[in-house]
Amino acid sequence: SKQKLGDLILSSPTFVKNYFGKGRTNQAYFKGFTNGSGYWLRWFATGVNSVRGLSVDGVDIDEVQLIQSDDIPVVRENMRRSPYKDLTYAGTPLHNQNPIEDLWKRSTRDEWMVKCLHCNRHNYLDERNISKKFLQCRYCSTADCPKQIFPQQGIWVRTTRDPSSFLRGIRVNALMVSEIAWTPEQGGEDSIVWM
Repeated sequence: SKQKLGDLILSSPTFVKNYFGKGRTNQAYFKGFTNGSGYWLRWFATGVNSVRGLSVDGVDIDEVQLIQSDDIPVVRENMRRSPYKDLTYAGTPLHNQNPIEDLWKRSTRDEWMVKCLHCNRHNYLDERNISKKFLQCRYCSTADCPKQIFPQQGIWVRTTRDPSSFLRGIRVNALMVSEIAWTPEQGGEDSIVWM
């Protein structure tokens, strides 16, 4: 509540200027703003009773891999009367048998594809793109001559061919972050990121 959401809200001067002030609520489980909107925060990995009865426009479920699949429809019912019904799932799959893996299989499976300026092929980022100094092209790089690619030049690409996939799914990993320190000179002896 404080470390993640609270600090994020307070780091936005525009948000603080327009939505903070007299009439706002800053409690651990509810953040209310001057325009009448707010965030309810609930923990329901052990059961959904803490989320029953809310009336909301959107539901963001983090750590969805820890949630019982049968509980998700109960949580979504809180949006029944909303015209928006904004739903977001997030988490890290710990194995292949959990709700986030099921959602991923039914999604668009968007990948961040980075085009190599040397061979014009697109790379989805994984361990094959890691070199000692920078991200490299998996296709045209060699041990003697790695060809650098730049994650900030990527685009989201739908990878499923299933036309019935209505749920947008995106895979995010550490290699997409352009500020990674690749060498000891850039960020300290223990800062080389290998994923």
